[in-house]
Amino acid sequence: MNDQPPEASFLTSWKFWLRSAFFLIVLVLLGLWLSARQSVATQLAQLRAAGLPTNATELNDFYAVPDGKVDSKRLWLKAVRAVASGNLLERGKDLPIIGHGSATVPDPGQDWEQYSDAETFISGVSQELELIHFAADAGGIVRFPVDFTQGLNTLLVDTQAARDVARLLQLDAYVAAHQGDRNRVLRDVLAMLALSEALQAEPCVISQLIRASVFAMAAESAGTMLSLMDWNDQQLSELQTVVESIDFREGYYRAACGERATFLDSLGQFPLGPFRNAATRDALEYFQRSVESFQNSWLETIECHRLIAQEIKEDSQTTIGRYKNIAIAMMFPASLSFAVSGARSQSRQQYLLAAICLQRHRLRHGEFPQSLQQIDVDLLPADIATSGFVDHFTGESLKYLIGDTSVKVYTVGQNRTDDGGAIEYDEDRRQQLDFGIELKITTP
Repeated sequence: MNDQPPEASFLTSWKFWLRSAFFLIVLVLLGLWLSARQSVATQLAQLRAAGLPTNATELNDFYAVPDGKVDSKRLWLKAVRAVASGNLLERGKDLPIIGHGSATVPDPGQDWEQYSDAETFISGVSQELELIHFAADAGGIVRFPVDFTQGLNTLLVDTQAARDVARLLQLDAYVAAHQGDRNRVLRDVLAMLALSEALQAEPCVISQLIRASVFAMAAESAGTMLSLMDWNDQQLSELQTVVESIDFREGYYRAACGERATFLDSLGQFPLGPFRNAATRDALEYFQRSVESFQNSWLETIECHRLIAQEIKEDSQTTIGRYKNIAIAMMFPASLSFAVSGARSQSRQQYLLAAICLQRHRLRHGEFPQSLQQIDVDLLPADIATSGFVDHFTGESLKYLIGDTSVKVYTVGQNRTDDGGAIEYDEDRRQQLDFGIELKITTP
């Protein structure tokens, strides 16, 4: 008699189910891999069809002077390199603005301890300033020689040097102000604005941040000089026209498109293994949301990038996400700061325009209005006459504060809290609670 239990059927054995589970997992993973691969191919094809770059070679072609724009590369390149080769920063290292001198420059008519040194320095760089103004007067767009196929190692030497050009112009403006030369001051401010606009279509984040820095220097100089230079209405109108024409949104949009192409090229440097297609797909989806957000309000743009950063962080905490998102987590979070920079630049433009209009109103009526809404409508840009001056951090109107000796127009900034017009820097000039311009109440 056979006492052995009957052999289990193969279909009910643990080996069968183990093998089945294994093959099922393989099939699922293969399906996901193929799906991610197809999604990547589809998205890349759509970008190319729209004329947008998907790799460094295409980005080089994308980095061209837009149709209808003047190519001022030769002029700006000559000016920028003249400043760089002249070792001006080293020669003026003890001066304010371009060196390590006093953080602030006294108003015209007040004693400026370093004035003589600054004047001597400026007289020694007259040729460089002439080249800068020649390029600024020509207007147009600059395209510095850049090879984006270098990926993360791409050098932006000439673009970085543009900040030094702006610093030189700012120092010259203060020297000219102390000499009582209001025309030269205005020309320096307009040259800074021209340099900022020459960088308007740069297709990378660093270049747009440099552009924002140049514009900030121009806005700070203009805001300071509005109360001090006694510019007439014609001069103020010229300044207003230039400031009004500035649009940061298109530049930030192009930069986001360029960063996407650079990122896709750089993915090859990361050991993503079987997660490469999934990581590329997710990155493309994040970038698509990022790029599209720059066509919305700055409030929506900031919120979009905040959500993206949060999603990347949460996904990176999962087992698979930790490996899949290694490249995304390293390279994407800075996009939130970039969006904030755009809102700050656009708000800076708004309060500079408001300050100019306030000054023009004062010249006409002998006093500042009691509110921004009371500025004569014919002095306002057409869009602002309809919608008012906007704080792009809140979507509401800019703040306007009337004091005994001055008026302030300002944005509440990133904290979205009205700190009472605290636009002054701290002692290290590193932080402001609010951002804006203060105009002195004087008799015209």
